[in-house]
Amino acid sequence: MFRKIYDQMDEILNNEKIVFIVWPRQVGKTTFMKKILDSLKTQDKQFLNLENFEYHNFFKSFSNFQSFVASNYSWSWKYFLFLDEFQKVKGIDNILKLIYDEMPFVKVILSWSNNIEINKNIKESFAWRKRVYNMFPLDFDEFLIWKENIDSENLESFKRNLINKNKILNYVEEFMTYWGYPEVVLAKNNEEKKQILSDIFDFWFNRDIVIYTQKLFEFKELTKQLSFRIWNTINYTEIASLSNLSSPTVKSFIEVLKETFIVFTQKPFFNNKLKEINKSPKLYFYDFWFRNWFINRFDFSSEEKWILFENMILSEFIKKWYNFDSLKFWRTNDEKYEVDLVFDLENKIFEFKYKDELKQTDKRWIEKFKELYPDFEWKIIYKENFLEII
Repeated sequence: MFRKIYDQMDEILNNEKIVFIVWPRQVGKTTFMKKILDSLKTQDKQFLNLENFEYHNFFKSFSNFQSFVASNYSWSWKYFLFLDEFQKVKGIDNILKLIYDEMPFVKVILSWSNNIEINKNIKESFAWRKRVYNMFPLDFDEFLIWKENIDSENLESFKRNLINKNKILNYVEEFMTYWGYPEVVLAKNNEEKKQILSDIFDFWFNRDIVIYTQKLFEFKELTKQLSFRIWNTINYTEIASLSNLSSPTVKSFIEVLKETFIVFTQKPFFNNKLKEINKSPKLYFYDFWFRNWFINRFDFSSEEKWILFENMILSEFIKKWYNFDSLKFWRTNDEKYEVDLVFDLENKIFEFKYKDELKQTDKRWIEKFKELYPDFEWKIIYKENFLEII
């Protein structure tokens, strides 16, 4: 099935850096790597799933790796090595640096599923040796292609056809509820979707969380508290009290959620510290299914759908630009005025409204922002125009 990242296959193969394909489990990284592998005409290629500890011996020393390559390489122009879940191998970062520096004929393509170990061991030392590609779950365009089983070339005509309007809006609600994990999108019914989501959660929790904390009950309670506070700024003291944790521990647990690609935070935009919120970020989920599954809520009020819609649009922006620091919100300290998204990289602001028609009052917060920051362009994203934006 089509993924936008497939259009980058030639770029991935032809650049000279070590390629890192990043995002959580079950989004299709392994499938994508094998698709690249199959596209190569050469026999000098190898795929290793490093969940299999038998392969770890190849990376215990550089001489071990050289011997491994010598036994598998026919000495053509390039040897392509695909390493799935490479972070499983202790000390592999040193081997990878030597490969890059001393074996330029070896093209290495790696995948990983969380940033915690990477940030400890690899981020700085690979600063100029690596190129990172983020493989997100399906965005809404990809979701439509999968649901309708259409070619990407026919997507725009499908979206523009007014006959499809109600169908697309129904898809929006399905997407906001279950989101874009490939296996979930292809599931036959809602119960099957929930079971797959449960399996994904268990896999994430048992592989990526239990090794970082012994406070599993408190971690789950923290996540539940965050699930009920989407759109609100994070009150670390309040959440700490409700989760029976200290504020520093709350912050560290939120970092674990961020580094395992479950949540992201949105920083405030401000120029006036006395009148505008300038410290507390807001928190959202990359894929809202996690929140929905965690609190077992798959039917929503109108108010909740508005929050789901906001989370969805922000997540779609990230999938397109992947620049957290430029995607901010604006709110006055008295909470009378707020703008959902300040894209300060391009001097644009966006307000999200999950409704069919707009009223003049929907613009009042934007008008207040424009009084203070007249150079910004503005746009309200709602049911009638959101496809133009994402």
